[in-house]
Amino acid sequence: MVQILEMVIEFVKKRFMSNRQLEEIQEEIFLKKLARIIGISYELLGELDWYFDTDESNDGLIYSQLMVFSDSSPRYILNQIDGLDDNNTLYLDPCVFDEPVEELY
Repeated sequence: MVQILEMVIEFVKKRFMSNRQLEEIQEEIFLKKLARIIGISYELLGELDWYFDTDESNDGLIYSQLMVFSDSSPRYILNQIDGLDDNNTLYLDPCVFDEPVEELY
């Protein structure tokens, strides 16, 4: 199903969209997937300030993906994220984004 979605996006890109429009669609798909993974809505995710980092060995082996939230993020939203530690960091499986997009909708 992911391959079909990618083919449709590529077709639409070539026919009707600018690269920027396509990037916006891909970003929205990613953020919806991310919101579902961490257990909040897409809208709530949009209210948070965060960045990704990695927990990795000196050899570059990635143990986990870190999603680090700013202290300025609304606490009522952060409280809805299971597994968030006291430093506002969520440890995600390094392969968390390898599952098909269609399973997240």
